[in-house]
Amino acid sequence: MRKGPVLLISPHPDDAAYSLGAALQSRSSARDVHVLNLFSEQEYSVLGESGEAAKRRILAEEEQAARTLGFHADNAGLPEAGLRGYKRLRDMIGGTAEPWTLPQEQPFFEKGLALIRERLASLQPAWLLAPLGVQHVDHLLAARMAVVVWQTHAPADTRLLFYEDLPYCTDRRAAETARAKLTQQGLTLRSRLLRSGTDRDWHKADAVKLYRSQLRDRQVQVIVQYGHSLSDVPAERVWLAGRMKGNSVYESGGYSMEILLQELSAKVKVLLETDREVEADAELKQSGFDSVLIMQLIVELEQSYDIEFDDDDMLQENFSTIRKIAERIELKRAKHTESTSLQ
Repeated sequence: MRKGPVLLISPHPDDAAYSLGAALQSRSSARDVHVLNLFSEQEYSVLGESGEAAKRRILAEEEQAARTLGFHADNAGLPEAGLRGYKRLRDMIGGTAEPWTLPQEQPFFEKGLALIRERLASLQPAWLLAPLGVQHVDHLLAARMAVVVWQTHAPADTRLLFYEDLPYCTDRRAAETARAKLTQQGLTLRSRLLRSGTDRDWHKADAVKLYRSQLRDRQVQVIVQYGHSLSDVPAERVWLAGRMKGNSVYESGGYSMEILLQELSAKVKVLLETDREVEADAELKQSGFDSVLIMQLIVELEQSYDIEFDDDDMLQENFSTIRKIAERIELKRAKHTESTSLQ
């Protein structure tokens, strides 16, 4: 798996924190994360501010969030829906299924495409993250922009992940509709949970509350509670686009546990960006191996060993040491072999 920066496409200055705030905090500034806020010119505020005061407030909140969560904020300056003629909430949310086809949206859509292409060319990211595109017109546009650019201009080894747009994704039917639209664009989607480990490790509310001008307390609680509803421990969900295929190392035969441990150690060292040896029974969490790195490793393992991990596999305890990871791989391979022999 290629190392490299992360380019996160965010419809507005706040959406990245709402959807991936806990994951961003867990990585802090250790990873090179660039957040491109497309529709960053906005006047919406729950504090009663308007005009230039509201615009300055949200940008100041985004600047503080970037420092706190450890990402680089890049504000594109496109006007939000309310400044593009969408005066009613029902027009912004659920008003049109494909806003990029509307003549009045074409200039903004083309500008967004150009901005994302420029960032891809300059950053050469290992990961491109984008919203699923749930309900809000700006989210639909951002998701479509990301898909078009990824399919036409992204480096071959840049992987695309979709994150759940919160709070809109709490409407499960709307979220299903968004995923269906993406599959209609020729994508396959596989869900992954980014778990925090324990309730004590869950700091989502801290991230969301950085945007006091955008959410009321009740809305903060909706976002936080959604994370608790996904798993036995708090989590954030992402969707891997495309189906990563590769040759299983087992196809050549003769693979021993010792060789598997050596291979896994090498993969973990790449992700941790270290030259130090990682012992098979050493606790990886002590070296900074968090839920985001676990997700990246899972993608690599599925590609290398021709296996698929289920959500039930995605517990940190199953990835706490290299030996436990190896045992999990062998268990998945054994189940695959058994099911194949029964066909």
